Amino acid sequence: MISQIWNRFRDSIFLLGILTFSLPLKTPVIQLYLENAFGFSFPIQLSTNTLFLPMWLGITVVVNMLRLPRVLGQLKFPLFLMAALFFWMWLGAWFSEWRGHSLKHAGRYTIYFLVFLTLLILVRAQNIRSMTSVLLGWFLFISGLTLAEQLFADWRLQPWFASIGLRLDLHYPPETSRLSSIFENPNPYGLISASLLGIAVYGLSQKLWVLGSLSTCAAIWGVIESGSRNAALILF
Repeated sequence: MISQIWNRFRDSIFLLGILTFSLPLKTPVIQLYLENAFGFSFPIQLSTNTLFLPMWLGITVVVNMLRLPRVLGQLKFPLFLMAALFFWMWLGAWFSEWRGHSLKHAGRYTIYFLVFLTLLILVRAQNIRSMTSVLLGWFLFISGLTLAEQLFADWRLQPWFASIGLRLDLHYPPETSRLSSIFENPNPYGLISASLLGIAVYGLSQKLWVLGSLSTCAAIWGVIESGSRNAALILF
């Protein structure tokens, strides 16, 4: 019993780290320190999802290594097709006319693929309820920050992140009619909100009444305020 509780708690921490490090927050202070320490410049702007996320994924996989054979055995053929697709993407990026640009985006998409693989290892039937709670709680925290930025004129996300050494680049400023939250662009925010709506409904089916209800409202609000047509299409 104690081991099961510990495993659920540990898996929840891993999921929370994956969600947090997946945010597109630049790390200029850390990048400057590393460049000065090693004496070279990175070809990309380091961020939480290019610096911390791969390391966190590696730790998660190593700790849960015993679950890997089960996942590979169940999804061998789909994973082989996806691996072949990403190999073709890297091959095309290497021989592209704009190699540097192509390799940068190939690396970014590969990180997303690694996130998918790690979640396959991490999420199980035994911890699906606790994982749902973590995901909905994380989304409510992000939605709360976004709402606070709308309600309080003297508080903005960008200066707040800058005060802790992070940089948030927004393609739409908070004064516009479309909200980006902390996803740089309204479209990712809208798509994530639309996706979380389904998970919020699932949370209600798992009797997570408070988290499910609040997340449902936050997801619908995110879709509307983002003004994302793709997010609206997902819902309808």
